[in-house]
Amino acid sequence: SLQGRRRRQNGELAAAAALCAAVGVVGLVVLRQKRRQRRRRRFFPPPIKGLRLFEDVFSISEATELVHKVNALERRLRLDFEDGSHRTTRKSRSYSRIPPAFAERQQSRVMLQFGAYANANRVQETDRVEPLPEFLEDVAKRLVALGIFEAPPETCCVNLYEPGQWIPAHVDNPKFGRPFATVSLGSEQRVEFVKDDERAVGFPLPVGSVLRLDGPAANEWRHGIPPVTESRVSLTFRTLATEVRQRQAETRKEAKERRELKAEAKRRKKALHRQEKGRGRARDDQEATGVVLSPCSPSSSQRSTPVELEEEDEDDDQKKRGVPA
Repeated sequence: SLQGRRRRQNGELAAAAALCAAVGVVGLVVLRQKRRQRRRRRFFPPPIKGLRLFEDVFSISEATELVHKVNALERRLRLDFEDGSHRTTRKSRSYSRIPPAFAERQQSRVMLQFGAYANANRVQETDRVEPLPEFLEDVAKRLVALGIFEAPPETCCVNLYEPGQWIPAHVDNPKFGRPFATVSLGSEQRVEFVKDDERAVGFPLPVGSVLRLDGPAANEWRHGIPPVTESRVSLTFRTLATEVRQRQAETRKEAKERRELKAEAKRRKKALHRQEKGRGRARDDQEATGVVLSPCSPSSSQRSTPVELEEEDEDDDQKKRGVPA
């Protein structure tokens, strides 16, 4: 019948539509897989022992939020540094501006250092800086959860690059433990590795990725960042070598003892000052009441009262008259 033919046609159309939808979904999945494979081939790091790249550790939204927090932190530390407070508190060592000589050739970048202070790749164990902020501690915990670190790293160097800035190839100071890892934010930029006089090899660091260096990749290969094309932020998490941690603990203990001794001396000085001030007030009160004693005058206990003076006069009269006392 006519109705039966229409039902069959509608069923065939529905089946065809479902088939097309399924084919479209499958095609989309295949396309995404191919794109991912191409992306992986593009970002695949060179075969250097100890080098590993973790992709998509942070989503784009998470990476953007981290950049906002870093910028707010940089603004606060920079203002603290510029108003001169770094001369009275050592916490402002957390902010490191670019030296003028480096700024002329756009070498280096602004650094925010937490947990440890390094200058020109030299760790200065006696300088104290701020501990890791809470949001950087959360990042460190995620790196531990992914197996990048066995324990949360206690230091972080935040690098803020502007277009054209770069850092030369180098090996991180051995006072920092191995491995160490860098989180890339802001924009996709290239990192290069070079060993001895061999040709440099490099690859891009995607936003939200983590580059982990250990063994030969950290100790034998030098790594550097060529001039960046856009603003970039990187978070380099590191631990301190065991002997450095021990020396730091000893240094902090000695500094604490010195502070305590200085505070005790200050308290004693204040106590002496209060005593002297109290004695001065007592002398002022004596002068105001007219009971000031000269060194040659008898003390108050030795002074004669009016009654005693009368008795002494009577005794003198009796002696003159020959009357026994």
